[in-house]
Order: sequence, then C-alpha cells, then structure tokens
Amino acid sequence: MLRPVYPSLTLKTSPLEEAKDLQLASYDNAVFKSWIDDPYSKGSYSNRAIGTAGWLSEMENSHGEKVRTAFRPVDDKIFFAGEHTTILDAMGTLEGAIESGERMARLMDKVLRERGG
Repeated sequence: MLRPVYPSLTLKTSPLEEAKDLQLASYDNAVFKSWIDDPYSKGSYSNRAIGTAGWLSEMENSHGEKVRTAFRPVDDKIFFAGEHTTILDAMGTLEGAIESGERMARLMDKVLRERGG
C-alpha cells in the first residue's frame, strides 16, 4: 500500500519478531506486540463500562493535585498514572498518559517533601 504513494521508499522485508516482556529488551529488527494475547491487558484499552461514568469521573484533591477518586494514591505509597487516570478529557490518549505521569511526579515530589525526604 505504501509503494504507490512512496515509490522510492526502501521497505524492509525481514520477518517481524514478537516483543519480549523484558525490561530493557533490545531488538535488531521491527517487532510487534499482540495486546490480545498479552496476559495482563487482554487486548483492552480504557473504556468506561455502562454505569461507571459517574464514579470514574469523580475528582478529589491530594496534596494540592487533582486526581480521579478511583485512582487516588493509596496511603501515599502507591501512585497511579496512565492515560486512564488523566484529569483531561483525553482518556485513552498519549496526551492523557503524559499529563497523568507529570501530575503523579509532582504529587510524589510533594509527598516526599512533606515527609522531609
């Protein structure tokens, strides 16, 4: 499909390798990830089930940072970040993931400073 649009494009035709679930894995060729076969994601993405929009939209304040009540920190020791925890209207997006990561980093910093760490 790409060749008619980009006739000079050199296409690599080596077989794809399945991505390994290893930290700092390194690959020489293109890889793929089957989210459907992943034992943890089961092919899912963030989507609110019928009847959950209300309580998943509830917000509260934690150390000066707005958080979704369902994903508030647990004992200021476990913090949740990811596109599903964003406070933006961008659930399921890269922007939501970035926002939540930055917000949780600020929140963890505040908690550590309050503890004197």
